[in-house]
Amino acid sequence: MTPSRPMVPIEVLAAAFLFNLGQGVLRPSMPLYLERTFAANYRMVTLIPVVFGAGKWIANLPTGYLLTRRALVADGAVPQRQAVGKKSGLKAVLRTPGVVLMGMTNAVLTAIQTGVLVFLFPLYLAKRGALGAELIGLLVSLSVFGRLVALWFGGSVSDRWGRMRALMPALLIYAVLLGSMSQLTHPAILAGCSLAVGAAAGFVAAIPAALTSDQVDRPLHGVGIGWLRTMSDSGQIVGPLVMGALADAVDLSAPFLFGAALLAVVALSCRRHAKLLPANAVTE
Repeated sequence: MTPSRPMVPIEVLAAAFLFNLGQGVLRPSMPLYLERTFAANYRMVTLIPVVFGAGKWIANLPTGYLLTRRALVADGAVPQRQAVGKKSGLKAVLRTPGVVLMGMTNAVLTAIQTGVLVFLFPLYLAKRGALGAELIGLLVSLSVFGRLVALWFGGSVSDRWGRMRALMPALLIYAVLLGSMSQLTHPAILAGCSLAVGAAAGFVAAIPAALTSDQVDRPLHGVGIGWLRTMSDSGQIVGPLVMGALADAVDLSAPFLFGAALLAVVALSCRRHAKLLPANAVTE
């Protein structure tokens, strides 16, 4: 008889819900509040995710090492296996094919998510779309809904098709949608594009971590995920700074177009590196 899968404790689910509920309240309102109350420029608005990301960046790799050590003790690992963990660490993880690229992919995805979609998109809707706070909240919620639905779908598709085979075209579609969004002003079209962009972001979000877990040896999973989170938070630090500076120096549409270009570069890099991965990482 197949053992039942363990359930996530209700306390963890409740904490995650409340944490993201707070983020959901702040996401459409904070950029508008800063811009209107303090006459903040785009660079100042995007400083918030930079500070938030800096704290997470400091903690990620040490936490990954701690998780790896704790797993070794809990599993009753033999001394030889402990020695592997001590000798390998981050160097072994980074030598695994595709791991560095997936870290860079995570950094780009987070830079776009925090620097463009979370903090500049509401301002774009207000200034270019001339929308009120109610409609801005609705369009932002459509993006979040699209991301939520596509998170599960992206994971299941990559399980069937292969990680890289699913990731490459999805990144290109995301790039086209993000670049197109910077040219739209009609509320109905913006609503559809917001839903589609959220879905594209959600589809690709889980694949880098899944591919890394596939490739990295199990005793080093904690270090591998710590590396991915470090790169994600590096994107959260650098991305908003760059996107805010672009918006101030060029135009509010510039971060959208720059983000689309970054996605296209990552997609092409994935295509070039696909041949370095084992066949089961690229195809089913």
